[in-house]
Amino acid sequence: MRSHLDARLPRLSLRTLVAVGLLSAFLAGAVGAAGTSTDATSSDLPAVNQVNGGGGKNIVNLINRVDERLLVRGKIQINGIPAPKVVPVNLAAATASCFRCQTYAVALQINVYQRGAPVIAPENAAVAVNGGCFGCVTVARAIQYTIPVDRITELTPDIRRLGVALNHALQGVEGSSSTSDFNVFEADARIDAVVADFQDLATYLLDQRHVESSPVSADPTPPADIASPSPSDESGAPAPSDTPATDIPGPEVTAAAVPSSVAPDSATPAPTDVVTDAPQPTPTEEPAPSDNPSAAP
Repeated sequence: MRSHLDARLPRLSLRTLVAVGLLSAFLAGAVGAAGTSTDATSSDLPAVNQVNGGGGKNIVNLINRVDERLLVRGKIQINGIPAPKVVPVNLAAATASCFRCQTYAVALQINVYQRGAPVIAPENAAVAVNGGCFGCVTVARAIQYTIPVDRITELTPDIRRLGVALNHALQGVEGSSSTSDFNVFEADARIDAVVADFQDLATYLLDQRHVESSPVSADPTPPADIASPSPSDESGAPAPSDTPATDIPGPEVTAAAVPSSVAPDSATPAPTDVVTDAPQPTPTEEPAPSDNPSAAP
């Protein structure tokens, strides 16, 4: 009896193995195909963060100091918020300090929260600043969706598509390139195209864009009311004037006192301190007395 059962066991095992093998191959192909599709979708869709305390914070801060280059940086975040207080934060800040450069900072955030939450106060902002820039264009963009759902652990198909589309658009523009090949407005237009494709979710959208541009000229020009110096200014001599010349008063001359006996129009020389030798009278000798009395004097 035992030998009879032993003889039959190998045949039953062989049939079983063949059947199991065929079924396994079929299931493996189906699971493999499904697994490949799931993996592709998962890799395109950013991870969903289950956050507490009111929501997540998505902050993009970009500084560009490279001349004549476009610099694009961004971040996408998907949050599931179970808390009754829904206050996620999404911020994009772009700063440029360069010559003819372009800068694009973009913050993308999708928040799903439990339907019926009593407090819903998402915060979304974009700030662009140019410092010491000539010919610069700086753009900050903040896009935030805050959507009520029945189960925060499961994204609806339209939300999944939105996340994938935004992620693809961000990956397509992010990086550094020459401004002659790709510019900041083209990068922003690609994000705009995704937003336009999901009008059914526009009710839940907060969208902020801030554009800052600086003068194109790299050589500061003096104001028009400041005239260029003339050659005479450079040499130190006074510049010629169109106003007729006037007599410049000299030192004041005080007239000498004139005696009343002299007519006013007669000129009297002023006394001087110079002493001249005037002729002195010549003394005369008196005659000597004579001894002859008859002689008359």
